[in-house]
Order: sequence, then structure tokens, then C-alpha cells
Amino acid sequence: RVYCIIYPYRVSGESQTSPGGPKKQQEELLRQRREQLILDYPDIITKFLLLLSAGLSIRSCFERITMDYSKIRDEQYKKIHPVYKEIAFTYREMKSGGSEITAYENLGKRCECPEYKTFSTLLAQNVRKGNKDIVEILEREAHDAFDQRKRNARIMGDKAGTKLLIPMIMMLSIVLLILMVPAFLSFTEI
Repeated sequence: RVYCIIYPYRVSGESQTSPGGPKKQQEELLRQRREQLILDYPDIITKFLLLLSAGLSIRSCFERITMDYSKIRDEQYKKIHPVYKEIAFTYREMKSGGSEITAYENLGKRCECPEYKTFSTLLAQNVRKGNKDIVEILEREAHDAFDQRKRNARIMGDKAGTKLLIPMIMMLSIVLLILMVPAFLSFTEI
């Protein structure tokens, strides 16, 4: 018989009795992953558009992006980019004999973002029906993605401004204190 001792999962800084400790951390990681996927979407669409315009097939685009990412991953990408891992997984799925359509649809399901579901649907429809206007469709999608990126940047800027409001008020109160204390002391000396 093999006996196994199971220790309760504990996140550093949290007590064991805190409700939902590991679950909150997992939800935070999923939220960060989704945000990073959304931020990387315009870059991925642009890369696909560039490679398709150069004459590569969609499958070759997946191969090229996977190979480029594996070469420069350690030196340039300090931040984790889950979309490149998903593209590499999709490429390996196709390379191992899986259907292209299924691989593209699985990409959209794994990413869990509407943008990637749309992208995977476009790719799957291109394989099914042989759409010759895939470059034009991806150009429109890239334009929409960059507009969405601008909106997201504006929202993130507003959030950063809100977060900086409290420290600015604290600094203002310190400056006022520095100015008011000497003035008050000079009035009391007279």
C-alpha cells in the first residue's frame, strides 16, 4: 500500500482559514491572462496579415510565428504572452495529425476571448470554404483590433489616474503642512 499525505494548499501571506484564498489567486491569474490575450490580439492579427500577404498559407503562418517566438522568447519576452503558447500548441496539434479546422476552433475555445473566437472562426471558414478574401477580412479585423486597443489604453489610463489620486492628495497635505507650520510658528512668536 502507498500512503500519501495531503497538505492543505496555502498561499503565502494568507491564513488557512481565509475564504477562497487559492481560488482568488487563480481568478486573478485568469484575469491577467485574459488581459494579456486581449493586449496581444492586434499584434497577432498584424503578424498573420503580414505573413498571409507575403504568400504563406495559414498553417505556415502558425509555424512561422511559433518558430519566431521560440527563438526570441527568452531574450525579448520578459512578460508572459499566453497567446504565443496557444499558437504553438495549435501548430503542434496540426503537426501531429489533427484537423486544421478542429485546431483553429480549439484555439478560440482555449483563449476564451471573443476576439480569438472570431479569429478562429475566420480561419476555420477559410479552410472549409476557401475564402480568397481572407487578407481583406483580416485587414478589417486588424483595424477593429487597433481601435479596441486604443479604447483599452484609454480605460487603463483612467484607472492609473484614479490610483494616483490618493498619493497626490497625501503629498499635497504634506506640502501644505510644511508651509503652514512655519507660518503658524511665526505668528505665535510675535
